[in-house]
Amino acid sequence: MGDESLNKPKNLHLRPRRTFRSDNVRHPGLGRRVSGRRRSQPGPYPPDVLSTRVENDRGYFLTQGGPIPSTGTKFASSIGNGHSDPNTNTILSSFNVGNWYYISGSYSIGAGNVTWTNYVADLTAGETGLSNDPATWSVFDGNGDIAATSPENTLTISRPADPRRFFVIEEFTPPPVVVFSENFDAAAALPADWITGANAGDTGTTIWEVGTPSVVGPSAAESAPNCAATNLAGDYGLHTDIFLRTPAIDLITAVGATLNFDHYVDIETGFDFGTIRLLDAGNADAELAILEMSIDGMDSTDWGAFRKALPAAALGKTVKIEFGFEADEVEAFAGWYIENVEVTVP
Repeated sequence: MGDESLNKPKNLHLRPRRTFRSDNVRHPGLGRRVSGRRRSQPGPYPPDVLSTRVENDRGYFLTQGGPIPSTGTKFASSIGNGHSDPNTNTILSSFNVGNWYYISGSYSIGAGNVTWTNYVADLTAGETGLSNDPATWSVFDGNGDIAATSPENTLTISRPADPRRFFVIEEFTPPPVVVFSENFDAAAALPADWITGANAGDTGTTIWEVGTPSVVGPSAAESAPNCAATNLAGDYGLHTDIFLRTPAIDLITAVGATLNFDHYVDIETGFDFGTIRLLDAGNADAELAILEMSIDGMDSTDWGAFRKALPAAALGKTVKIEFGFEADEVEAFAGWYIENVEVTVP
């Protein structure tokens, strides 16, 4: 944000603030103290402040009023000895709770006096002529999805050439962290450390394979070219009992975790089925939980997404995910196709 009176080619520092709790908090945007004050109870004060600074005697910032449960609200600034009357300047005598305000200010200190120059505009009320919703504004200079930095989020940009420009910051919950991921696209073969096998009673007519779908099942992998499937070149066989296991997934420090994958399902309903089990990799792959008991359904037309939070039994451990498939002796269909396996935290 800027102002026509700002004519020095300085960088702009955008600083989001979470809380504004005291009249005695020094605001870095103005190089002096700024407060959102009310007559009755102590803070909190305006919680969302976006500030910029040019040297120490002039500042420009965007702030949101409230919510404050009092009708006595105002924006004020001060220099020196707290908020004593000689040193305090009322920027705005009252504000609307929840509205966004643009405030600019500068000051000079003379012999025994302080002079302020301030400008304030209620952006929410459209006082600046900004009639369109800020949510529709385009991302500035590619600055979207900015990673959080501790202890303070700071972004430095070159000062735009415009005589005046307004900015808003959108805060959102960071996306989950991916701790395990496999899309099977590196090669038409089982990835390293993945395991396939068969249980007692299996006749060997079906195996888990990795490659490109062919004459049955989906027309293509969900993320081309490859996926994992029960028999890529035809329907699954009869008397089948097989499994596909992931490598070990570290959830030692996780406080929560979620399994995500895409799948195509063409499995005889009520007789043949897929299962998903959670195994303890640190205890000889002992079963920790059954995540899904029965996955079936025929005449699938497209890929679908599967998402499930892992139970507390998974946390603090190293685990594996097992995709099991069983079929009886009657009918066979295209089978189960799996893609884009991910485990995320939290």
